[in-house]
Amino acid sequence: MEEKWNDALIDRCRNGDREALGILLEGLQKPIYNLCYRLLNHREDARDAAQEVLIRICRSLSQFRGQSRFSTWAYRLATNHCIDRMRRNKPTALSLEQDPAGIRAAESTGPPDPAASAVIVRERAERVREAVASLPEHYRVVIALYHLDELSYSEIADVLNVPKKTVETRLYRAKSLLRESLRDLAEKGGDLL
Repeated sequence: MEEKWNDALIDRCRNGDREALGILLEGLQKPIYNLCYRLLNHREDARDAAQEVLIRICRSLSQFRGQSRFSTWAYRLATNHCIDRMRRNKPTALSLEQDPAGIRAAESTGPPDPAASAVIVRERAERVREAVASLPEHYRVVIALYHLDELSYSEIADVLNVPKKTVETRLYRAKSLLRESLRDLAEKGGDLL
């Protein structure tokens, strides 16, 4: 998440400036939703979680001390909220948005069909999402923060409130588990991680 929020904007929000709060929430809405979706793997759950996180951010803004970047603090709130939801609820089934007829068309023989190739790409992407979703939550979180949200090891350590070495270890183990889980895809189509 790009750091878009400066101290002046945060101070304006703390002082009750509704326009500043609107700017803050508008900028946070998409990155917070994306993080929640990556962690929860379900659009409706992610939408609900993102709304709850944004409300929590509004209510907790006075607790932001500026010891880390604002985005790190917001990610920490979102990550903790999603982890709490995952622990309370059973893992949510992934929604499969694939066209069965398109999958059958991709499996037929004959000259390569661009539409069939797109289905195969979607099918592989879905397999990767399923493999990530099957990881234990502490591995899934670091994969999402590092590979999808492109946070550094230090930023992830701040978000999760763990040592940087723990982040490195979890990321290494998560990649190993994913490689094993996706070995057949890697053999067919090259390196996935």
